Amino acid sequence: MRAAPAILAALGLALGASAAAQAPSESAVRAAEQEQARLERLTSEILTPFASEAEFRRAFAAGWEIESVEPARFEVRPGIPGAEFTPGGARAWFATVRRA
Repeated sequence: MRAAPAILAALGLALGASAAAQAPSESAVRAAEQEQARLERLTSEILTPFASEAEFRRAFAAGWEIESVEPARFEVRPGIPGAEFTPGGARAWFATVRRA
């Protein structure tokens, strides 16, 4: 089994310098890979806006009146590790929605 370098680096930091010189066990690598996959899923769910304008409109179809929907970008404070998004900023929808 071949683990990603980032996973091995994280294991080395978690285990300490003396243990980092030894290869991590299969179960430790598997656990790290599962945790990485879980975090990627959570990040995707949190940071991914609606896939399309049609999906956005469906989400507000019952009980709402959509006046406008436009693609937009969030401004993100630069220099925060791990907060990088697509070029131009995080994608979003700018909408005016009122209860029907």
